[in-house]
Amino acid sequence: MHKKMLFLFSRESSSQNQDTDSCRPGKEKEWIHRLVQVEGFDSVVIFSTANSLQQAKQWEQAVLAENVDVRFVHELLPLKDSQDYQEAFDVFRSSFESYSAQYPNTRFSILLNSGTQTIQAVWLLLGAFKHMPLNILQIQENQDPVSVKHIVLANKEEQQDFLGSILEVKEHLAFFLDDLPLKMGLVGSSKRFNQALESCFNFAEQNRHILFCGEEGVGKKTFARLAKVISEFRNKKSYTIDASDPSQYQELNFAIQSDEPSAISVDKIEDLPESYQTMLLNAIASHHLLLCTSQNIKAVLPSLINAFSGSIIKLPSLRERIEDMPQIIKAVLDQINIAKGTRLTISSRSMKLLIHRRWPDNILGLYRTLEAAAIVCETREILPEDLGLKWMHSKEASTFDLQ
Repeated sequence: MHKKMLFLFSRESSSQNQDTDSCRPGKEKEWIHRLVQVEGFDSVVIFSTANSLQQAKQWEQAVLAENVDVRFVHELLPLKDSQDYQEAFDVFRSSFESYSAQYPNTRFSILLNSGTQTIQAVWLLLGAFKHMPLNILQIQENQDPVSVKHIVLANKEEQQDFLGSILEVKEHLAFFLDDLPLKMGLVGSSKRFNQALESCFNFAEQNRHILFCGEEGVGKKTFARLAKVISEFRNKKSYTIDASDPSQYQELNFAIQSDEPSAISVDKIEDLPESYQTMLLNAIASHHLLLCTSQNIKAVLPSLINAFSGSIIKLPSLRERIEDMPQIIKAVLDQINIAKGTRLTISSRSMKLLIHRRWPDNILGLYRTLEAAAIVCETREILPEDLGLKWMHSKEASTFDLQ
């Protein structure tokens, strides 16, 4: 049985941020009682800003009165500009991903009435852009007793209309909507990377099935997630399968056999038995397929390759993206800083060494190296000795084959 976790936000106390549909002081106990009674939540996560601690404590007491686990997150800042929105986005992302990892079989919900509309909008954008299933709830206070309403945003247009109706966040929507790849960690401006990104957008907007090819760690699964978010399947049920793990074949079989249209992402498709590859081929008409494969494309059925012949995207390795390396290194370090709550920077010499390494595991290898360096780093700056790698002479490092 799936667990249920509710996210709510303590409203800022300033009058300019009091929305007409927000929880009025003193109503927290009644609302929480109805939410637990109707939805059966196992735990509640409360986000608070510095000037909303009083109401946050009232929420906390209301949750404890229902004998429900409560988690308190005091990390948010008032949202004034795009930089603040980015910080809130990062806090929500790291918190949600942490809970998702700890509780994989949990259904997550957001209470729309709690907090300011700006915080609600940023949270909803997080759900849309990070491919996270969020159940949206709203209290109907004009009924006796108060009732709980489920808000269903069935497609991309409904979601954007809903967000656009939130006046406080209108001026910031472009900041998020125009920079979707960046929000998913896809950075760079090299020709091969931009070609792959453009193809991904073009194919996904047409709801075409896509086969992503490339070495280990180049970002195939991230590109597949981006394609799903862009397509009309963004609000449909989705399945992510690792074909190298036979224990996941039962879930794949269930996804294929389901009558409900869904997005099915399969990594390491070359490891999938031919019988399942044939089943995927037969599922093309009713599902959106996003497949990922290494360079061993010969292990994929020719008939399946032919079905994707017009929408195969080859993702470049880091060796083919030397000009993107400073951006990529910074983006990876930013992710590590957010996850660990640190503010590490990287020295110019370390940056140069990282840029000129061959990286057989590409971005995956880069992430692991910087993550390990962050643990042993004794200052706020990652130095060459923190990297723990055997480096080639700089002259050799600048002459390796890029083909």
